[in-house]
Amino acid sequence: MKKCFLLIVMSLITQRGFSFQYHFLNTEASRKEVIQILKEAGVPDEDLKIWKTMVENYYQRIEFMNATKKGWQSSDSTDAFFKKAFNWDGLFNCRMSCFLLVHGLVGLEKFQRKNNQMQHLEKEISSLPELSGIELTDKDKDIYRSLFYGVSLPLQKIDDLIFEKTQNFFRVWWKKEGFTFPQNENIKIVFVLIVEPQQKYASVDHAAVLLKKDQHFYLIEKPSFISPPTVSRFDSYTELGEFLYEPFEDWTEAKGEKGIAVMLNDEIVWKRIIGSQE
Repeated sequence: MKKCFLLIVMSLITQRGFSFQYHFLNTEASRKEVIQILKEAGVPDEDLKIWKTMVENYYQRIEFMNATKKGWQSSDSTDAFFKKAFNWDGLFNCRMSCFLLVHGLVGLEKFQRKNNQMQHLEKEISSLPELSGIELTDKDKDIYRSLFYGVSLPLQKIDDLIFEKTQNFFRVWWKKEGFTFPQNENIKIVFVLIVEPQQKYASVDHAAVLLKKDQHFYLIEKPSFISPPTVSRFDSYTELGEFLYEPFEDWTEAKGEKGIAVMLNDEIVWKRIIGSQE
């Protein structure tokens, strides 16, 4: 049952300090640990092999520092984490990594949002075969679009109902497209949404895979295009939400009023309005 996984609805978070652990996937042991958790959650062996190869190619092609070579590292803030993470060359991004892990677990009848083409996503689709070594079928391409295309919203301003409207519009499109999420309750797709009232639009600015194992939550992601593939381990949704939220808070704070939300599959579980609210 979905509610078993969503034990806590994220609320507004005021503290910026919290503890979590992370590991850049720069060792065979770290990759083996993550792949085992993904396998237990139902990710097909073939997809795991492709993702693992792409991650290994990443670390072979960059000048790599020794961070996390000896195992998990602890951090008490996202600032400290990103100072270590933002030192890398970009090869693939968060959506590509997420797609390779979940595309075999989702379903799609027919992609519908063709009147709202997003060129940067089309470029990602075109470059993914070279990066991953696989040829995408037409259905694979449409799954990518259904996962990450944004939605147009009838907005006049940011208010308390904006997140409910955003969630409902994504659900309407996914229903039209016959999109289905992973059935295993221990794996969720993470979407960080930015809601733009001026453009009347909501887009997926970050994507990741969230796994639950024992008492821990594991976030598998590329934190940014210039960050390494990473696994982060959290003890609670509060820590997870703050980790996902802080970089976007800093980025959007000076860019006018916006909404930021974290959606697990098709349910927004954490949200905040940023900027001027006159």
